Amino acid sequence: MTRAFKEIFNLNISKAFYYNILSIPLFIFLIFFFISIIKDIIKKEHKTILTIENIFKKYWILIIILLIISEIVNIIHGI
Repeated sequence: MTRAFKEIFNLNISKAFYYNILSIPLFIFLIFFFISIIKDIIKKEHKTILTIENIFKKYWILIIILLIISEIVNIIHGI
C-alpha cells in the first residue's frame, strides 16, 4: 500500500493500481475523511465518526472480502 500511495502522489495511477487494487479508492476515501474530520472539529460535531462507524457496522463483511481479494491479487502479482 505504501508503494501504491507513493505512485498516487507521483500521479502514476496505473502503477498504483498495479501495486494495490484498493489503493485509489482508499486514497480518495482518506482525503474525504480528513476533510470531513476537520470540518467536524471546526463545527464541534461528531457526524463523520458516526457515519464511518455505521458504514463499518453494515458492511464489515464486504470490507473484509475486498481486503482478502486485494491480498490474493497481490500474491498473484508476486508483490
